[in-house]
Amino acid sequence: MDLAHLQQSVWPLLEQVYGLPGGVLNAIAAVETGGTYNPNAVNRDAKGLFQIRPVALQQLKLDTGIDFDPFSPGAASAAAALLLRRQLRMFRGDVSLAIAGYNAGEGRVRQFVLDNQQQGSGSLPATTVNYISKVRRLM
Repeated sequence: MDLAHLQQSVWPLLEQVYGLPGGVLNAIAAVETGGTYNPNAVNRDAKGLFQIRPVALQQLKLDTGIDFDPFSPGAASAAAALLLRRQLRMFRGDVSLAIAGYNAGEGRVRQFVLDNQQQGSGSLPATTVNYISKVRRLM
């Protein structure tokens, strides 16, 4: 599956079907791969076009029964869309928190939200704050 087909057909369709903001899949793929859109990228334990971590793949398998291949551009696109939908639901439609959850993990972002609710303040890692900004700029 070539990049143009993903960008023009697959990603917009997945965004529509899963209620994601337009352009978010392209933006995440661009940021995760440093603009190379390399479907074979590996960074520590994160793999593929969307740099999906094994723990996220395990969660998706529990949620869907599907064992997604992070190195398959089509499968990784569907997996990323499902992960983002999960994050959007968890964080009540807050796009920035969903993007943060995709980057830092839902547990860390849930703790951030809880700290803000209980103490009036909380913080996310600087890398996650920068990640949110980069993704939002490209959407």
